[in-house]
Amino acid sequence: EMKRIILSLLLLTVLYSCSGQQTSYYLHGAIEDKDISTLYLISSGQVIDSAAVSSDGTFSFKGDVTLPKLAYIANTRNTRIASLSCTVILEPGDLTMVPLGFYDEYKVTGSKTNQLLNTLSEKSIELTLYYEEHEGQDGVLDEVRQKWRKFLLDGVKKNKDNLFGLVCLHEVADDLEPGQVRDISRSEERFSRNAET
Repeated sequence: EMKRIILSLLLLTVLYSCSGQQTSYYLHGAIEDKDISTLYLISSGQVIDSAAVSSDGTFSFKGDVTLPKLAYIANTRNTRIASLSCTVILEPGDLTMVPLGFYDEYKVTGSKTNQLLNTLSEKSIELTLYYEEHEGQDGVLDEVRQKWRKFLLDGVKKNKDNLFGLVCLHEVADDLEPGQVRDISRSEERFSRNAET
């Protein structure tokens, strides 16, 4: 419980340090599933917007964001039951959803933070394939878990000024002791103070 409270405070600290003028995003792409007629843009469990999918599979969302936010593009209002779901860090700019090239999944390009977010899927695929190739060998599962944990911790350390670092922290938080989360929180607070000066 304490880890979750610290994570929430940490999220607010980073988001406020990144705040600025309201700016626009244009999020667009094309999907291959011809049975999907509507896509939803969802953040914090709430539908932000919906978009009709044209006959050629294209769609687009336009809007404004004051702070970067984690969102999902999905074919239902409930991402848990969606047959198509793509994670995006919604932020200013021209963002494009494209096929990931694995398991009919998608990724979003067009910003540095979304490129970083894509490395989560890429690393997960890499480690999944590695595990499948070495399945049955002693210690391979522990090796994969350690590599994943190291990847996430490196993501936290190298991205203390953007939302990707918090995504990594959320993924790895259950494996950390409360003191470790507090140490990360303190370093985030130092970053925020430096960013303000």
